Amino acid sequence: MIKLAIGIAAHGPYAGKAVFTALKKIELIPSGVFIPSHVWGFTVFKVMLDNGQIISYETQRGGTTTLITEAEATGVEPPKEVANAKFAAIISAGPDRPKPLEQYLPSIENIGMVTGHRMPHAITKNEIPLNIEILDKMKTGLNASEAVIKLLNENPEIDAGVIAIDKNGNVSSGNSDRVNRRNDYGTAIRENKEISASVHVILNAIHPPQGLADVASDIAMAIMTQDNRQPKKEIIINAGLKVEFGENDEVIVNNNLEAVKIITKDSTVLKGKSICDVPYLGSKVYQKTNEKEINLGQTTDETLVILEDGIIKELSGKNTIKLGIR
Repeated sequence: MIKLAIGIAAHGPYAGKAVFTALKKIELIPSGVFIPSHVWGFTVFKVMLDNGQIISYETQRGGTTTLITEAEATGVEPPKEVANAKFAAIISAGPDRPKPLEQYLPSIENIGMVTGHRMPHAITKNEIPLNIEILDKMKTGLNASEAVIKLLNENPEIDAGVIAIDKNGNVSSGNSDRVNRRNDYGTAIRENKEISASVHVILNAIHPPQGLADVASDIAMAIMTQDNRQPKKEIIINAGLKVEFGENDEVIVNNNLEAVKIITKDSTVLKGKSICDVPYLGSKVYQKTNEKEINLGQTTDETLVILEDGIIKELSGKNTIKLGIR
């Protein structure tokens, strides 16, 4: 029987939605001998709200397709309060695990949560389940990293990997020496310091293990940074404008946020007829007002443009388009 296969924990904006969606996507990737039904089994999903309250869901079969219900409907998305939670953890593997399922992802309100893979509830030298002992150490004042490192160092041959998340948003993960000697595990960590977001993924027996750990962590981080990618404003680009060559990709707009000057670093697109992306993704946008230039941010998307000797003839088949900036 495949042991506890995947654990994900995250802290940051939309962490609840992030870990739920990451598992949901992994469930859709059959690979090698690891067929989807192995993942679509038991699942425990928890979030901790800003006030320390824990909200928990669990299922023995079906994974995310049966985890959350609304009236008679199954497979629904987490409610807003859960999706928006900044502290979240999930664990999932094959169906029909020994009860209580709480033992695989324990938590203490206003302290934290511990998920993992293999046997995160395995008994330590102190005759306490590993995940519970980590929580106990966090309760005494250790942060997630200190607790994880201490307990794994003390129990090198325990068959477990863990991810702990504490009330201060610290997320820490690790495998025992025993698990690190395996050839079927994957781990991934993604961080975004700008928005204080982090996600840890740890798994085994899902192939390819490292590739899927990377996929899960990338999906989770993309969701947590979604607000950071949403445009705050839109600028207007009109056909007829001449694109100029320069040292930086830039757009100058007027008071109506209409582009009056576009600069590209790619001089090759300015000769003859070209099909290209102008302005380029990430171009700096400045508003020229009373001879002063105000930095408005940068473009968050781009459009396919037809140029003739540097003059915009079409923008995705249109004469005018709007581009998001942030």
